Amino acid sequence: TSLVVRPVMSRAEVERLKTASGASKIEIRIGSHKMAALQDRSGRLATFLRRASVDYGDIDVTVIISVPRGKTRDEDRQRLLADLRDIEQVVPEAAERARATLTYAEQSGPEHSRLVELVEHHITAKRRVTALDENGQSIRIMSAVAAILGVAAEHEAELRLAVDAS
Repeated sequence: TSLVVRPVMSRAEVERLKTASGASKIEIRIGSHKMAALQDRSGRLATFLRRASVDYGDIDVTVIISVPRGKTRDEDRQRLLADLRDIEQVVPEAAERARATLTYAEQSGPEHSRLVELVEHHITAKRRVTALDENGQSIRIMSAVAAILGVAAEHEAELRLAVDAS
């Protein structure tokens, strides 16, 4: 059995990001030790975060970008959403905090918005891990691996959906 562990966003959060028409506000915090995750990203946000790290050295960066309401700013909200989509694959693993207020333009009604937590919505499960066997010997690692494999099997369908694997 092969097991790869990496943070993923829930399918619902990915769908919200895909169906949004814009982003009116984003907040992202990335530590200096995670900046390398943005290396292959070319959007303005990724470039800005990398540039801050290069210019200031070993720093943590928190960025809040907010686009005011109004039809005249639709293009700005679309560009901000495009920048967010550019880094969506690396955000769960790289960012300490990432959230966005996404906007949705409905044909039949007014625009509405929704706050999306891009780091908080991981597929998670907690299990108790036995530390000792019946003879008092430490088995924490074996017990932890068994718990991880059990949870992976239990959540296999949701995990496959989250990473688009069949």
